[in-house]
Amino acid sequence: MAISRVVGGTPPHPGIEGPAELLASRKPATLVRLGTLGWDDTPESSRAAFDAAVTQLAHAGVRILDATNDAETAALEAALRTAGDYGTDIFA
Repeated sequence: MAISRVVGGTPPHPGIEGPAELLASRKPATLVRLGTLGWDDTPESSRAAFDAAVTQLAHAGVRILDATNDAETAALEAALRTAGDYGTDIFA
């Protein structure tokens, strides 16, 4: 957090705020596993490591939502699949 003491945000955006010391960690109750366009191009070794981490979280009692078990996540993934169709127009 030392960098936050010497750099700030750009008006009107605030810089980093909060305590200098990190708070105690907390286990999340729920996480969303979001499948994005880049997943198909991700190397198998990386995909396997990610899957293992998600499995470990689930075994630790974290609820994992994804397109197979949550309709809102499925709808978001479907919407994101079309983002490439117009995304470059927005950012061009």
